[in-house]
Amino acid sequence: MAEEISPNALEVVNRFDAIFALEREINGQSAAARCAARQQRVRPMIEDLHNRLRAERAGMSKSPLAGRPGSSPDHRAAANALPSCIP
Repeated sequence: MAEEISPNALEVVNRFDAIFALEREINGQSAAARCAARQQRVRPMIEDLHNRLRAERAGMSKSPLAGRPGSSPDHRAAANALPSCIP
């Protein structure tokens, strides 16, 4: 029997699906049009996702053995690597 899917994980996957749906919608448009669409439509979704993940992380174990994402320089660098169009 398959394990039950975490409601939190499913929510995050659904949010990524919505972001990728918007990316597919703007595919083929000019760079300026894609940038404008990302600022107006994608950026709020990413900010909401970021806030959701930070809230989830706040409830995680504070133990150094938990290996919390974002606690290493590599994780922070990856989180800051969004395209310059989405500051």
